[in-house]
Amino acid sequence: MRVLLIFSLFVVGERVRAHSDFLRFYSSRDCRGQSRLLQGHLDRHRNLNKIIENNEIRSVRLTGVWLLYQLKNYNEYIGMVYVVHGNNITKNLPSDFPTKLSSIRRVRRSSLPMLTLYERDDYAGKELTVSDNRIQLHELPHGKANSLIMTGDMPWTIVTKDHGKTNSACVYPDVTFDPDTDGQVKNLGFYPNTESMGLSGSVVAVIAGCTE
Repeated sequence: MRVLLIFSLFVVGERVRAHSDFLRFYSSRDCRGQSRLLQGHLDRHRNLNKIIENNEIRSVRLTGVWLLYQLKNYNEYIGMVYVVHGNNITKNLPSDFPTKLSSIRRVRRSSLPMLTLYERDDYAGKELTVSDNRIQLHELPHGKANSLIMTGDMPWTIVTKDHGKTNSACVYPDVTFDPDTDGQVKNLGFYPNTESMGLSGSVVAVIAGCTE
């Protein structure tokens, strides 16, 4: 059985003027070669073969939180994902990560705490971003999620169901980085599966805040 590896990277970049999230990827290491900028509404692509020759991406420059997938449609099958975030950083992709990427998307952020839920493990499949309680996840297939990314400093209560049994746990952001020149710290939490949340089964509801 193929093992899916997750590479989660935190890099503190140099201070620059605050600006919106962006990602420019390059076909060669050290930000050289053919490049393409993703910014604004162009913050996700299901099939990179349509915009860059041979899908070859070996380095990136970015601000924000981005997910780089080995396969198209955000890993429509089991594949690797590279999670990278920071402020105006440049980074070569790891040597053991495929150079041929097939899809990419940005994790949305705002001044409010947010939770982005993903259909499958390792941030794969369809996504749903929420900022308040959701007792049902109708927007996702079968109303279930299996991984999530938090932005903001608020904890969330995660409710799962496993073979008819309901469980819940409080999850917190576990990573911080400073993307702004005003010194405002941004908090993030990465949970690639329900086991990383201390739960089992699939997520069926989320509640802002915790009572535990």
